[in-house]
Amino acid sequence: LLADEEKARAMGACARRIASRRCDINRIAERHLELYDMLVRRRATQHAEAPVLMVIATLDNAGTENQMALLACELARRGRPMKVACLTRLGPLEERLSARGVPVELVGKRGKVDFRTLVRLVGAVRRARHGIIHTWLYTANVYGRLAALLARAPRVLAAERSTDPWKGRVAANIDRVLEIGRAHV
Repeated sequence: LLADEEKARAMGACARRIASRRCDINRIAERHLELYDMLVRRRATQHAEAPVLMVIATLDNAGTENQMALLACELARRGRPMKVACLTRLGPLEERLSARGVPVELVGKRGKVDFRTLVRLVGAVRRARHGIIHTWLYTANVYGRLAALLARAPRVLAAERSTDPWKGRVAANIDRVLEIGRAHV
């Protein structure tokens, strides 16, 4: 490819078309709505547009955080009730979410393990009566799944978007324990 610039351009254009088709926000939003609806049908006899609580550690301007904000804004635009619980700190994405009518709540996590955060998140889940808890990345997956379990929220979707090299046996065991008894999609 280095020697054949024309072929490299053609292959690059083809890859761009495929990625654009597969990663278009409309397609991603549709797939998430189908997934949410499947979770609701799996756990309830009545179908309703279940509200979604997205749980994430920060609202920094980073890859997964941007994916979450883009999806939350698009689903809110389509009429799905949305809310974001941010565990550690707010950031530049808060403004984008708020502008699209997606409420953001800062939970206020301090330190690696913060039981007060878990208690506050359980309260938020219970008060809001969210139909679906959608967690993003390891920290939010742990706190969000624990809170959902303690609040008896039946629908949880944990999104792992990276393979962090720091994860060891302890993190893997925590993930395994939190998956027990949960429906996988």
